[in-house]
Amino acid sequence: SSEEASKRKERAFVRTLTSINQSNTTTSSIMSASSKAAERDPLLPYARQFGSINDEDENDDGKRFERRGASSDDVENGRKKTFFLFDHGGAHSSRDASSRAKIHASFLYVLLACVLFFSGAMVGSSSSPLSKMILMSKEDGVASAKGQPRNQHHRLGTMATIENAPGQKTLSSTLMNNNNKNKNNNNNNNNKNKNNGTAQSSDVDDSSSSSESSSGGQEGASEEDAYQSLMEMFGIFGGAAPPTREAIEEPEPSLSEENQDLLKEEENHYSRIGSDLGYFRAPSVRNDTLVFVSEGSIWLSHLRGGPAARISSSYSYESVPKLSPDGKRIAFLAEAADGFEVFELPIAGGVARQVTHGAQAYGLSQWSGDHELLILTTQFSDLGNPQLAKVDALTGKVSVLPFEKAHGGSKDPKGCYLFYPLRQSSSTKRYEGGEQARIWRWCGEGAVGANGTAWSEAKELTPESWSMRGAWSPQTTDKLSGKVFFISDKTGVANLWVMNDDGSKKTQLTFECEFDVMEYAIDGTRIVMRVGADLKSATLSAAQIEGGVIISEATTLKINLLSEFREAQPMLLSDPLYEMSELAISDDGIYGAFIVRGQVYFSPLVAQLGTRIEKVTQYEGMVRYKHVQFIPNSHPSDPIKLLALSDASGEYDYVVLERDEDNGVSYWSEAQVTQDGAIQGGLSYSQISPDGTSLAFDDTNGHVKLVNFTNTIVNTEEFRTPISPEDDPIGAGGLGGAEDFSSEMPLLSRMQNSGADEEEVLDAASILIKRQRVLDKRTKKMQAGRKFVKADMRAPNFRETSTSSSSSSPNVASLGNPQQQQQSANVNANKKKVNNNKPPSSSAKLSASDNNQANVRNIVSGLQPESAGEYAWSPDGTWLAYVSLYQDTDFEVIYAWNTKTNERVRITPPSSNSRSPTFSPDGLFLYYFNDAQFSSGSNSPYGSRGSEPVYEDGESLYCLPLREGLACPFFSGDEMNAAGTVFDPTLGQKYPTKISMKNIEKRSEVVPFVDRARYESMYIIGSGATILLNMYDSMGSYLIAVDIMQGYVTPIYPDAYDVLVSRDLQVVVLFTEEGVALMSAQTIAETPDQDAILAQALLWLPPETWTVKLNPREEWMQMYDEAMRTMRDNFYDPNLHGVDWPAVTERYRPLVKRLTSKNELRDVLEQALGELSVLHVFVDVEGGEAFEKIGMGQSSACLGAKFEQVPQGLRITKIYDTSEVLMAPNSPLSAMAVDLRPGDIITRIDGVLVNALSDPLPKLLMGKAYSQVLLEVIRGPRTKEEMAELEELQEMIESVQQSSSSLGVAQSNALRRSSLSSSSMASKRSRTSTAAAPSGDGQQNSPKRSGEQYFNGGTLNAFNPLTDIARSALKSNRLGSHSSSAKPSKDADSSKSSDGASKSSSSGKMGEEEEEELVMLDRVVVVPLDVGTCSALQKADALNRRKAKVRHDSNDTIGYVYLEDMVQEGPETHSMDDFASQFYPNLRKGGLIIDVRRNHGGNIDTWVLERLRRVAWMFESHRSGPGETTMQYSFRGKVVVLIDEMSSSDAELFAAGFQTMKLGKVIGARSWGGAVGYSGNPECSLVDGGSFTIPSFGPYLGNEWLIEQKGVIPDIPVANLPIESFHGTDKQLDAAIREVLKEIKASPDVKIPEHPQFPVRAYDNAKCLADQQEEGAKTEL
Repeated sequence: SSEEASKRKERAFVRTLTSINQSNTTTSSIMSASSKAAERDPLLPYARQFGSINDEDENDDGKRFERRGASSDDVENGRKKTFFLFDHGGAHSSRDASSRAKIHASFLYVLLACVLFFSGAMVGSSSSPLSKMILMSKEDGVASAKGQPRNQHHRLGTMATIENAPGQKTLSSTLMNNNNKNKNNNNNNNNKNKNNGTAQSSDVDDSSSSSESSSGGQEGASEEDAYQSLMEMFGIFGGAAPPTREAIEEPEPSLSEENQDLLKEEENHYSRIGSDLGYFRAPSVRNDTLVFVSEGSIWLSHLRGGPAARISSSYSYESVPKLSPDGKRIAFLAEAADGFEVFELPIAGGVARQVTHGAQAYGLSQWSGDHELLILTTQFSDLGNPQLAKVDALTGKVSVLPFEKAHGGSKDPKGCYLFYPLRQSSSTKRYEGGEQARIWRWCGEGAVGANGTAWSEAKELTPESWSMRGAWSPQTTDKLSGKVFFISDKTGVANLWVMNDDGSKKTQLTFECEFDVMEYAIDGTRIVMRVGADLKSATLSAAQIEGGVIISEATTLKINLLSEFREAQPMLLSDPLYEMSELAISDDGIYGAFIVRGQVYFSPLVAQLGTRIEKVTQYEGMVRYKHVQFIPNSHPSDPIKLLALSDASGEYDYVVLERDEDNGVSYWSEAQVTQDGAIQGGLSYSQISPDGTSLAFDDTNGHVKLVNFTNTIVNTEEFRTPISPEDDPIGAGGLGGAEDFSSEMPLLSRMQNSGADEEEVLDAASILIKRQRVLDKRTKKMQAGRKFVKADMRAPNFRETSTSSSSSSPNVASLGNPQQQQQSANVNANKKKVNNNKPPSSSAKLSASDNNQANVRNIVSGLQPESAGEYAWSPDGTWLAYVSLYQDTDFEVIYAWNTKTNERVRITPPSSNSRSPTFSPDGLFLYYFNDAQFSSGSNSPYGSRGSEPVYEDGESLYCLPLREGLACPFFSGDEMNAAGTVFDPTLGQKYPTKISMKNIEKRSEVVPFVDRARYESMYIIGSGATILLNMYDSMGSYLIAVDIMQGYVTPIYPDAYDVLVSRDLQVVVLFTEEGVALMSAQTIAETPDQDAILAQALLWLPPETWTVKLNPREEWMQMYDEAMRTMRDNFYDPNLHGVDWPAVTERYRPLVKRLTSKNELRDVLEQALGELSVLHVFVDVEGGEAFEKIGMGQSSACLGAKFEQVPQGLRITKIYDTSEVLMAPNSPLSAMAVDLRPGDIITRIDGVLVNALSDPLPKLLMGKAYSQVLLEVIRGPRTKEEMAELEELQEMIESVQQSSSSLGVAQSNALRRSSLSSSSMASKRSRTSTAAAPSGDGQQNSPKRSGEQYFNGGTLNAFNPLTDIARSALKSNRLGSHSSSAKPSKDADSSKSSDGASKSSSSGKMGEEEEEELVMLDRVVVVPLDVGTCSALQKADALNRRKAKVRHDSNDTIGYVYLEDMVQEGPETHSMDDFASQFYPNLRKGGLIIDVRRNHGGNIDTWVLERLRRVAWMFESHRSGPGETTMQYSFRGKVVVLIDEMSSSDAELFAAGFQTMKLGKVIGARSWGGAVGYSGNPECSLVDGGSFTIPSFGPYLGNEWLIEQKGVIPDIPVANLPIESFHGTDKQLDAAIREVLKEIKASPDVKIPEHPQFPVRAYDNAKCLADQQEEGAKTEL
């Protein structure tokens, strides 16, 4: 047939060209050494090694990427010469006659090609020597040569090539590369010619090709591809038919109405809307003065409102201002270095004065007197509870009030204290759990209790019998005597109430229905309340009605902040790299798209392509974009396109971001491809499929969904974006026309002559400049055409609010910088101009917006949220592999779903966990991690602390051949089977991926040379023979490369933030703390040396001047909307507890518009999310970026002890004991070589007399945590025996020192004689030596320091590295004196103090003479701890006291276990270890008390319950000693559990499980009431990195939801009253001891019973013999 004849002509032509090319060998050797290197490394043409062309370049200003830990010499030695493709001399320096031959041959090729083109018979073979010829890219104007790596970008001046190097593209893709307007060149090679009009007439029958080709069918196919590629190239020059792809237009995304409203406000300058800003909190009023908090600072205004001025003076967060009684001073809390402290500021102006030091302030309640403040502090509580304390405003001395705990309080005019011990930690509304705020009143200062105690108990005014809901914030006023005002949400919304001071006649005063009354302040009869974001003012008056008080109608104060709104102003992020949340790379890995604070940016990742960073999206915080990725383009005329999620419409939808150019300036357009929130509730997402048609994701409703992009612009194989009629890509002028090509011919000639003429060599920079000029000419008309069609087809009601006036239109471009605004204006002008002059193109046919939107459908349903993910596409896009939880076994299983047949198959068995499926590039293998091979960390269930199997996390790498008969690449082969291999990656696109299910589980093999370990991720690179594995352990992560065939393992880099691989698998990108590093996959595969790999990496860093503009107000609104959406989509109850969530969202939205700082957003979110009335809702919003918050003052420190002040100094009353508590630190005073004890007195700290200051300890230790501090002390009485032990110890130390020559002989002997004589005299005289009180001049008359050397330079302190000078100085100075001491006297009376005092002050008995006791004067060096560590010391000491009490009261028959939380996450939270350390030592006790009071929860409840459920069903006995139980380590005694109002979360689940399983009784108070648990998902985080918890799973039993809003009700209710608990009474613990003792008494002995008598199984041989003898005797008779 004519078709077969045409094919024969084509093949004949190929053979002709082959022979011609073979005769001209010079042409085939044109490539330089540097271009040959580029054949191996796709990154080589872009990089000078460390920024220079060769090693001799001294101007090396490039970035170096080094292996951590490698020296600079190591890296320097690994440097290699690296050249550009176009070298500066030497690369083409041969000058011979062959140059002319090259020119002639090139022109011959062009002439022959043109002739054959017009005859319609031209064809090329990718395997023939024709592939050596040089072809000029029309677009780039540069030559390309053999061996260029696939997906090279046209801007680099690469050479077109026909020959396929291993793993490279065909001629078709390379030529299309060079004519590609798309700067990213995301090519799909499998379908690139199926719609090309010139290729339709050149289809070659596979069977025919196979019969006529020497290389078989595959060679024929390659010839066909090459032929079609040449036809496509020459179609550019001729007038070939236009493409058959339909031009499709998507609608631009529209902003939600809420964002449009905010945008209108943003069009005005901030000075015009300043009166609308202001979020007012924490009011305080006195006379006509009003102070409050806004922007994290304190403001001063008039009671009637009006202008307000900032009066706070620091950048720390300041809160809770309180005006003094005279109205002249403001006390407030400010953030210090390690907590909050109290400061005072004069209202008339001045410097803030720090009142407290190390107070650990929790809150500021009121001025209780002219110079007295009430604060909340945790400083005095051994349990870490906040307590109410008085502060002397003049001295700063803090005195705790006798309440065990208090979360707020005040002092009434009668001198009584009103306080509430509890305030639930969640922000939920309508709370009814156990941690309820109840108001108490105490008037017992100096009173005697009814039971004869020295104290009286407080009275509860708002008991649970009045309301299950709480009451808090009590205040009084002397104008309305006997009345107590408070806040309560008894009716559903928090309002102001009043009652008598005895708790009677409670009456509601305000009736807010939308927003709670949050805080209020009273001065006389005037009251100011905070409601929402406003302050409201009202007047109180007495009346003869219920409650006795009426309130006037509240008016909202109009307050205008005189502020620059520094946190709300648009700002620049100075270091955006560290704000980068996502990074995506192009198909060739040369370009990157990244997200910073929700906005998309685009940049080349190699410096030779430029360093300009383009902002892709136009917003500054109003809209968030995420999950950005490059769309694989199938045609060279397509621009770069990105796919991302956007919430511009108020819900997340997919948008396409397209890069266009206008006069060489790039700009980005945006089109929406899904609608109506189709991606709602998405949790994890796949990459787009290789054919650009599909994307999968899973959502919070248990679905796996498929987004079908087939009929959208995402599918670049089928559709294109509109272009103008005269600029069709194929046809006259479509890509510049013949005249443009001819204009590049001189450049072609120059390139071909470069080998003969050294002066004619072009460098890369000049080529790029020329290429850009050609590109600008060629694309100008095309861009105008695109803009014309887009402008014409815009949806008429895209934005209802837009008008022809640019000033009133909410155009998003107005949010950009002036350059962006001008550029946008130019674009709009061009659109209008084109629209007026040209009609739409008929060839650019558009689909209706309803028809070209992507559709979303379910492919899997009924899953748990977060139980699916880790998606992977097969190379041909037919199969989607993903991981899902197998419901029957709770193991993760890999499934595969066929997009064409809708078939779903299970790949891995449900008996182990499998994850991270990854298809090989050839589509023949699937790699994944699996934990089927595991081993126990224990050999038996016997051993200390109930040893049992522990299965550490560990996985193996598996290889699964997808077709039967295939062997994995690492298979070495045998005499019957060929070795495994890695196939050409192009097979994955040419042939469909098939999965044979027969024996699929048996075909899977473990990769033998990859260790079982913990892995994060896996990436296949290059040809498919190299796999990158990111492994991790407790120290961090490490990226390694594995050769899947040879088994080589090469370390690459540690602790990379992220690892990415380009779609063509040739470039590996690491996002590290050093920057973004690009590595060649070929280099990694062929270089087994880590240093060599890193030495060749390219490091990308953004320009140092790059900044990101951020509009905080827009971002805050976006964060609010996202938080409300996320809670809606993830809350465990789809009905949201019946709450009208859209109404709630809109109710709180106006408050967001009022914000002036980000920490106010936390308050809004807490209120809004609290409407769900669920407890596990906590908001964590990051601080603002406008300035760094700097704490006022210095950090505090402590010594780990309690003190009392005496005339000599600070006497130690208690040193915290932490000896029995796991991992608890020790007190600095009990450290080695310090050994201070209760009764010792500290007289000086670093030379300063402690009694010279009020409240000296926190002031003298300020800023000295973990620094050495010198203490001068008076050691308390030591017995003669102790002195003798010290003397013996000193002799031992001196002998060691003498033998080691650590001291000079003379000095050592002198010290020995001095110390021996001193101690000997003191012992003989039977007196004590004491220090007198300090004299007025700061000196003390001190005695000789008998035995002093035992604690300083001569003996014990020899363990410290003191110098000889320090030792001498210590000997020569008297304690408390600035003069030198006298020599030791032999007169015993010289040890008397000058005033003859032999006793200490009346504050103690330390100075009493006891014949066998001695007092010593000493100096010691200690290292104070920070206040947080000291709090842990206090808690550990309190735990030891409770243990001792239980032992004492039960005669050591009951054990005690305390759990502070239920978390096992390392050294700081180790509750499983805590339980084991306390439980197993008490295993044989008759009873056990497990105390989970004040427990904040966690997740180990089931583990603890399992230990308690072990039953001893059998006993074992040994030859001697007690028996043992089986089951091992089972507790046989009686157990009770203690809970209180602060037992929360997992502690409640433990107590409820203990009750339900009937393991014992629960004693105490009703618990917190929060059991709907939460789990973190990064998808739920906010744009700034902030987060909030989402209750996502609720416990139930039968038809009842457990615990939530109720708590665990104890079997034996016992309340710890506030005053008696402060004085040491613990009724709940007492009740537990009594209950356990009672149960032990009533039950049989729980001890292991005595074993029965040993069995007698002996045989009486003697009796047998005797019987036989007797029987024999009878027989004889």
